[in-house]
Amino acid sequence: MNRAIQVFLYPEEIEHASPTEVVELIRDLGADTAIVAVMYHRSRRVFPRHQRVSVLAAPTLYLSPDRRRYERLVPEGHAHEGLLRFRDECRAAGLRFHAWVVGLHHELLAAAHPDVAARLLDGSPAGHSLCPSSPDAIAYVAALAADVAAQLRPDAVDLEAGFYPAWEPSYTLTLALEPLSERARLLGSQCFCGHCTAILGDDLETRTQAAAGPPFGHPSDDDDVRAELGALRAKGAASLIREVARAVHGEGTLLRVFCSGPSEQAALQGVAPEPAASADAVLFGCGPLGGVDLLERFTGLRALAGRSGTVSTNWTPARETFAADAERLARDGAKGLALYNLSLVPDAGIDAFRMAATSFREAATVPW
Repeated sequence: MNRAIQVFLYPEEIEHASPTEVVELIRDLGADTAIVAVMYHRSRRVFPRHQRVSVLAAPTLYLSPDRRRYERLVPEGHAHEGLLRFRDECRAAGLRFHAWVVGLHHELLAAAHPDVAARLLDGSPAGHSLCPSSPDAIAYVAALAADVAAQLRPDAVDLEAGFYPAWEPSYTLTLALEPLSERARLLGSQCFCGHCTAILGDDLETRTQAAAGPPFGHPSDDDDVRAELGALRAKGAASLIREVARAVHGEGTLLRVFCSGPSEQAALQGVAPEPAASADAVLFGCGPLGGVDLLERFTGLRALAGRSGTVSTNWTPARETFAADAERLARDGAKGLALYNLSLVPDAGIDAFRMAATSFREAATVPW
């Protein structure tokens, strides 16, 4: 997977173009890997090249789950016609095939099993995520990843949402007339369910509430809280990722985990060398950031994980430095470039993808 050029896409992409046509497009872009969503969270997605708005009203598994693999938590899903053919077309064309799996973010399972769900700092449900401190959540994500690996035989399972949840993922919205402070947003998502308390202890919850400030508690200057939380969250995240890696390896497949967000947030989600080392590779989610901001995000996440990895980066209409950013990432040691997201980009984005892939590939051949 070193120095690879990869493309994210949704299975709906092959509903509008044949698997052969999509594979040809990916190859024309200069990419060598297709990363296909197989388990994805609730979302509304705009496919401009296909003149379609696609709505997932609930978390969606694009396979029929093998229920024998699961314990208490079982996802609902249906096989997507064409997914296996697309995998085979990728293999025939010399492309690697990755299965993109969203793990802990599952509103339906969180609502149905509140004892397994993540909570906010005030004790209310986070609403979108299971808690990785829960043995049931660990068993679910491991079974899901192994199920996908067994049915699709991908070159790797790419696990998103394998760490503790942040305050607000991209598909939720917080309503507040007075926006929360940065400290409140960082600490407000810290779960202290019974499973977490067994790892974190009782005293840390009170200190975290005070350190977060309004609306969670009276402000304090406890600067040690974040470091203590990060160390303990890393321990919890490592337990989940080790188990998922074991399950995936049992099916003869590799595991790569997403690490994303600002460094301060990622540390509180458990991104650290120990959990990162449990996976075969890591992928750094840097979103639409460009220029100095992109490089700072990559550098910060790499330092937290204790290893380099592939960088996922988004095209936007206003982003004029896309190709230059790709070149700089290669020069700064990124192991690969993952272009997000083929299904969502217009024709102008396709051209930008091609230029970014070329810039990365050419820069990767130079011994900087």
